[in-house]
Formats: sequence, structure tokens, C-alpha cells
Amino acid sequence: MHDLNLARILIAVIETGSFSAAAKRLSLSQPSVSHGIARLRDLTGDTLFIRNRNGVTPTARATQIYHESRLPLQALDNAFFPHPEFSPASSQVTFTIALTDLGEMSFIPPIVARLRREAPGIKLEIVPLTVPNADEWLRSHKVDLVLGNISPSVPDIRFLTIFEEQYACIASSSHPRIGDSLTIDDFLREGHAVIASGSGHWQAGTGDLPDDIIGRIEPQIVVRSRHFVVLPEIVEGSDLIATMPSTAARFFARRPGIAFHALPFDGPRFDVNLLWRDQVVSNPALTWLIEGIKATLVRI
Repeated sequence: MHDLNLARILIAVIETGSFSAAAKRLSLSQPSVSHGIARLRDLTGDTLFIRNRNGVTPTARATQIYHESRLPLQALDNAFFPHPEFSPASSQVTFTIALTDLGEMSFIPPIVARLRREAPGIKLEIVPLTVPNADEWLRSHKVDLVLGNISPSVPDIRFLTIFEEQYACIASSSHPRIGDSLTIDDFLREGHAVIASGSGHWQAGTGDLPDDIIGRIEPQIVVRSRHFVVLPEIVEGSDLIATMPSTAARFFARRPGIAFHALPFDGPRFDVNLLWRDQVVSNPALTWLIEGIKATLVRI
């Protein structure tokens, strides 16, 4: 290949999904990106990209070039243009993190507290996570990190398991029928407030109950909401109960009107993962943030 910048253009188009986004990322004009791809088409004899409703899709040949050139180019860039030494105390960078409303409530406060102590110049932009879009958002640079009950579905997204989570229930602390602990009979008898499908979390009424209670009466779903954060308001003022990750349940149970209850059976467990683009491993600021998030959240 006569010009390494052509490979950089192809990599940017694949990772952002469009010529315009690639141009913005590379600080080039869109005609310059289009011209670079045209030169690559002449060199390879392949169309390289097929237009779709949202941008472009790489051909098999473009994908091959991407996988064979990305890491060598990254190594060259690191050799000739090394990142300056990272100092958390003086850094002024901004990172974008995608989380669900539940993750934002549970995880962001301790992360921000750590940043204010160790890296007060670092800023965070929080965006609501749509699970099916996570990989695309990372690859297109819309976000730097994704945090939650999610795993990557493509090979160029890396992840780190922060901790294993389990489910618990919350109920009104003055519930008329539930005592100090929640029983299986309570769980099956009481009405439930749940989250609409798509949250990625296990809920009452979605199956996966233990074998010893399968076949008994199904939990009664009384309210379906779109957001976890409304559930404590619902249960505090009613006789309904709600199931959610235990970290969030303990957070809500800080309120005097909310009681935390362990599940009365061995419920599903899941990993809380942190995801990022493979090519950012050479970014010392983001590497520091990833390690800081891990160190912070394993303690909550």
C-alpha cells in the first residue's frame, strides 16, 4: 500500500460506520475521505463499502484489510507519536459512559467521588444505555465505556468483569403481610411491580424459577414500568414488591420506607461488565479510568 493514511481512512470508516463520521474523527473533509476510499477501491479492485440506511457496511475484503492493518498501524502511531505521561491530578479530559438508569444511580456516585479525590479535572458525560446499540456506540466513538449487565458481541470490543451480581427484592417497610424476611409464599402471593421487557434483567413472571416451585402459582404482575427508579416509589406507597439487582435494592433500602429482602430461593446471577474499544488500550487516561472504576465498584 502506497499511503498508510488510506488504511487509516478505511479503519475510521469501518469503526464509525459512515464517511462523515470518519471525516470528523480524522479532522478531514468528507470529500477527502471519499477520495481516499476511491483510491483504495482502485488499488484493491473491491467496492469495500456498501451503503445502507444508517451509513455504510464493509465488504469481506474491507474487513480483512481492517483486521490486518489496524494493530500494526496502532503500533506505528504509538512508536512515532507516543502519548504523553498521564497525570490524573492534572488531566482535563472528558469521557462518555453509557449505563442504564439503574447503573447510573448505583455506580456513578462512587466513581465521581473517586474522580474528585484523585483526578478533579476529568469530566464525565453519562448517556442512557440501549443494550442492542452498545457495540455500535463504542465502535463509532459515541461513547468511551459501557457499564452494566452486558457482554460484547463483536471481537474488537474488550471487556472486564467488575463483579458478579445477584437479585433481591424491595417492599414497603410497613408491608401488611411481609415480616422481617421474604418467604417463597410471600413472593408468589404478593403483587409485583416489574420493568418492561428489554432491560436485560430477570424479573418475576419471566420464568427461570427454581425447580421446587415451578408449577406453583405464577407471580402476579400488577405494574409494568419502563424505569427501575420508579419502583421504590411504587412499593413504598403500596403492598407490591419489586425484584432488582441487589446493589440497587440496598441503595433504595436506605430510605426509611423501603425494606431490603433477599430472594427466598437461589435466583439467577449475572456479571457486571465494563466494555471499551480494543484500540483504546494505548490511551493511558482511559486505562487509568478503567482500573479506577474496577477498584471502586468491587467494594460496593
